[in-house]
Amino acid sequence: MTYRNILFSTLCTGVLALSGIGSAHAAFIDFENQTPGDPITRILSGGVEVSFSSNVTTFGLDLITSNSALTGNATTSGSQYLGVNDNSSELFLGGDRIDLQFSQPIDEFFVSFITGSNTAANVLEISNGIDSVFNAQPTDFLGLDEVFTFGLSGGSAFSQVSLSAAAGSLVAFNIDDVQFNPISTVPVPAPSAFVLMLTGFCSYLFCLLFKQESSKQKPGRLQFQPAV
Repeated sequence: MTYRNILFSTLCTGVLALSGIGSAHAAFIDFENQTPGDPITRILSGGVEVSFSSNVTTFGLDLITSNSALTGNATTSGSQYLGVNDNSSELFLGGDRIDLQFSQPIDEFFVSFITGSNTAANVLEISNGIDSVFNAQPTDFLGLDEVFTFGLSGGSAFSQVSLSAAAGSLVAFNIDDVQFNPISTVPVPAPSAFVLMLTGFCSYLFCLLFKQESSKQKPGRLQFQPAV
């Protein structure tokens, strides 16, 4: 491979790396930035707008930010969680469903359901319309309460998720610590891409300067005129 080809390959590699699509950082919603008692319809996290809705609104109830200091319910972090404005325990029940809509595709989603004790397996469900996962054993305990943290990962990209408990089940739950991974549609160059580009440009400039100096120092060819 000639020196010119090496330069060309270096420049092309840098350009391709710069044009690659990058992954955004995982986003996190813990409901700590919301005012207790206020309805929750949209939350911005990680540059992604998440819209919240629920079938409980058919009963005249709203999704709200609940505070554990006021309700006595446990949380997985901080003091606030996603609850329902029922003027009582502010908990979801069997048959309730929470729908989340994302303003851009995601490829990973996890959430924590907090329930009472002795929650049966396969009662809590997370679905994106294509794949569904159900609770198994508790992943943590908060006093007598059980925590089920699970989610969807490794499949196709999706932009909506439903959280629900089986109709007729004797379960009461609240939601905390929503985590998701947005798929970035904006090029995010890796640091190595800039190194490749800089190396290529410096090498190219060095080649040009070397060529110019060589042309200055190269003696001219003697021209012999034939004798007349």
